[in-house]
Amino acid sequence: MTPAKASNDSDYLRQLLRWWQVELDDARASQLEERCQRPWAERLRGGRALTTLTFARREQRRPSTALIWFRRQDRKPWPDHRVKSGWPALLWPVDTPSNGEQPPPEQRRQRGTIVRVTASEILLRFPKDYDRFVEQEVLNLEREESEVTFQRGNDAIRALMADPSLSHQRALLFGDAIPAFEEAVDLTFRDDQLNAGQRRAVERSLRARDVTLIHGPPGTGKTRTLVEVVRQTLLLRRRILVTAASNVAVDHIARLLAAGGVKVLRLGAADKVSPDLAACTLHHKMAQLQEMADAQMYFDEAQRIADGKGRRVAQPGKRIGELRRQAHSSRDLARAKVMRRSRIVCATAGGVDAVPLGDETFDLVVLDEATQAPDPVALAALERGAVLVLAGDPRQLPPTVISQDEDTRAGLSSTIFERCSARWPAQATMMLTTQYRMSEALMRFPSQAHYDGQLEAGEANRQRRLGDLIPEATLSDRNGRPWIVIDTSRLGNCEAFDDHRSSFYNDPHRQQVVSEIERLIDDGIDAHDIAAICPYSAQTQRLRQQLSELIQQGLEIGTVDGFQGREKEVVVVDLVRSNAAGQLGFLQDVRRTNVALTRAKRQLIVIANGDTVSSHRYYRELLAAAKKAGGWERAREIDPRRTGAR
Repeated sequence: MTPAKASNDSDYLRQLLRWWQVELDDARASQLEERCQRPWAERLRGGRALTTLTFARREQRRPSTALIWFRRQDRKPWPDHRVKSGWPALLWPVDTPSNGEQPPPEQRRQRGTIVRVTASEILLRFPKDYDRFVEQEVLNLEREESEVTFQRGNDAIRALMADPSLSHQRALLFGDAIPAFEEAVDLTFRDDQLNAGQRRAVERSLRARDVTLIHGPPGTGKTRTLVEVVRQTLLLRRRILVTAASNVAVDHIARLLAAGGVKVLRLGAADKVSPDLAACTLHHKMAQLQEMADAQMYFDEAQRIADGKGRRVAQPGKRIGELRRQAHSSRDLARAKVMRRSRIVCATAGGVDAVPLGDETFDLVVLDEATQAPDPVALAALERGAVLVLAGDPRQLPPTVISQDEDTRAGLSSTIFERCSARWPAQATMMLTTQYRMSEALMRFPSQAHYDGQLEAGEANRQRRLGDLIPEATLSDRNGRPWIVIDTSRLGNCEAFDDHRSSFYNDPHRQQVVSEIERLIDDGIDAHDIAAICPYSAQTQRLRQQLSELIQQGLEIGTVDGFQGREKEVVVVDLVRSNAAGQLGFLQDVRRTNVALTRAKRQLIVIANGDTVSSHRYYRELLAAAKKAGGWERAREIDPRRTGAR
């Protein structure tokens, strides 16, 4: 469904605000429903909640907030948990009519933000008008999902509507303006292995006066191209913000830049940044500065006075406040120094409004995964840039939208990249067409189905085949086929629904997947070269249980979302759905299937109920292509006792 067209850019942005609010409301409702469906004891075991909290002490009051420490009623250390600083939390009295399951609407409750967690205490920040029951009663605490991204998106939309300096960007991204480009430039490429299409994309990006788009289908080296754009821009002594929709993508491009000798600053929560990039983080860089040593000295002195240690001082409360202000000031100086020295900053699009960045702007903003970022999240990053480079693939995963409201889903699923690519002149979008992952045979169907047949295979991967990895003695005709569709229609309609996970699974399909993986292992393929991809989490969970030993040897099993940007030598894709009505659920969004079908380098095996999936034209074409290539076969019934016993 296409979102309703607004009459002008201001109308569209007001509509976008409404969609974003609906998404927030529905996210809250979904979270509440999930919480109510899980018993309190299970939530405690899962580490999302803590119980029997009691008031310990108050920090010095601040004008607009209150900081309060809590500890367990028995004063013992916390059990293992996943309650972390920076997350919002809900507190309510233990002694409630619902026995802790969930505070009823009439029950007192208080929301706060977790500031710090120690082995036996937790510090929360509340608004100044917080309910005083939190200081008087024994409490339950449950971590909630962060709403920071929603707030940043909301702020970004409002800024674009109100800030005159962003009027040209507003007209470009949501109005009728089109991008402008400088004359051709002479470049000496730092990466001399780029192909002609990648070089043209780099050159077009550097010529852009305001914005350009890079369309990167699977395996075409989009990230490598962006790295060259960043390195060339750096030679012009400009500051660059590198962002993406996910932490994985930000880490990937930051890692490639760092490997090329480029100094980057990686912003983000410590648990979201890959450990191998620790030296690039703000925390690490600040720790090397004298200002942080000074800050620690002030904090330590304040704590000694609070503990009554060392020499006595007059007005200890006043002195503690002075020392803490000095500590915060030194820490702010350290942060500002790191930011001032950093010419390349890497952060998720939803995280670029963090405290360290303040109101900073950049000469260039690069947004990778632009087709996965809903407009409000993308704007939080894009508004900081004078020139923008958006990269993505509208034929792969769309933004994740929780709301089931049709208008909201359509509005937030439509991205800036897609709309601008359709509206702007062809020269504003550079499509990369040489892919370096799939063999030519594997590439043919996705190229025709999603990219108008424009993809071509690189020389090195054009003739890739599974036989190159298999000992000659075990080489068979089946292993020689680049892709196979196993049609399970004769096995009946065997899908089932997991109420706990709200997800479908299919046991006969699972046995087919297990059988294929075990055959590949027996034929000499290493487990770490194989992946199984399913669109439904209930199926992946059951596969992980059955193949746990092979997972320890390197086999990967996951959902489609977890494999975007990834590749394996062999991929087994289970489409799961198998019903007489031809109901496909989110398989109807064939962009997800495109991701699954383009992860394999040498062989792709698809498990599908042909009768069910043929209700959709795309899957009819997939089955027809498999038959034409000699890769279609009927599934054999498998005794489950003979699989997964390794």
